[in-house]
Amino acid sequence: MKFFIQDPDDSDTFYFVEALLEACQGAHRGGGAFAFATAAGAKLFLEDEAFVAFAVANSFDLIIGIDAITTNEALNTISKAARALRMKVYVFLHDRQDVLFHPKFCWFRNADGGQLIVGSGNLTIGGLRTNWETFCITPLRNAEADRVEKTWLGWIATHSAELLAPDDPRVIARAARNNGWVCPVTSGESRTGAGGSGGDADADEPATAPVRKSNVVLIVEIPRSGDRWNQANFDLENYEQFFGAKRGTQRRILLQHVDANGKLGAAESRPSVAVKSHNYRFELGAASGLPYPKRLRPIAAFVRVATRTFRYRLLMPGDPDYSIARAVLENRWAGPRNQIRRISIRVNELLQVWPGAPFG
Repeated sequence: MKFFIQDPDDSDTFYFVEALLEACQGAHRGGGAFAFATAAGAKLFLEDEAFVAFAVANSFDLIIGIDAITTNEALNTISKAARALRMKVYVFLHDRQDVLFHPKFCWFRNADGGQLIVGSGNLTIGGLRTNWETFCITPLRNAEADRVEKTWLGWIATHSAELLAPDDPRVIARAARNNGWVCPVTSGESRTGAGGSGGDADADEPATAPVRKSNVVLIVEIPRSGDRWNQANFDLENYEQFFGAKRGTQRRILLQHVDANGKLGAAESRPSVAVKSHNYRFELGAASGLPYPKRLRPIAAFVRVATRTFRYRLLMPGDPDYSIARAVLENRWAGPRNQIRRISIRVNELLQVWPGAPFG
């Protein structure tokens, strides 16, 4: 058994979601239960390419509680993911006033037995990644995995009357009572739950923490890389020291784009990619489908808000503030003129030369 403390301030932290995604690779079935879920948290786990690759071919049963937090938006997100996968979704609805449905765990079977992952984090961005949480990973021999699965199936059979479909009218009515939940992290950003006045599809919970004036910003030119330049290349130093990736391992970084008005886009969970040509890459969702400029290079500004967690702004020639970001690079870059330019600067310094930067 291995014990982990998820700590967003620890540069070597192992996130709960990373443990779940590693466990599902090579598994042939599994299941899990979470007390609460948000739409953003569900997407972070269920729409990750590693989980999709597992669940499109292998069965996975998911049980979600709705005593608090979980809204119909979250259940709709989970149901949508399930329709494309071999995943069954149950909602635990009970009428007890004195207790909560409160588990947080997943189990996976593989050829050697399996793994049981039990922690304090829910199926939310905070529980999976941005909160301080704890979890244990227990390797299972075949006999132990059999007992876990038997216990799981026995509990499901015992509580079959309380396990309902997400579109059951009783579930919809109960989940509606959770609408309007305000995430404490977002209360200063005017972002509310599905019943509030928030804006985008992930309005129930932000993917990334708010920016502090002391946060470090990396401003870089994005080089052309064939027709798929949205897989942005970085130098090894920034790949490892700024983004927190490491050669020989595949760590995930979490990105969230910020547009010119400061609006946050969807969460982008990106595995690090190191190839034999010594290119070190992360995919940028904001660059998807955009043609590479004919003359000037795109510029991206990344602000690190927690371990392997970033907000970023992609600027194309002609975009508002492109010329400002380019001037910042030109004035502070001390390397050869023919190299890709990149500089690091703190948010408070950046705001002095770029007052409209979306990280203020």
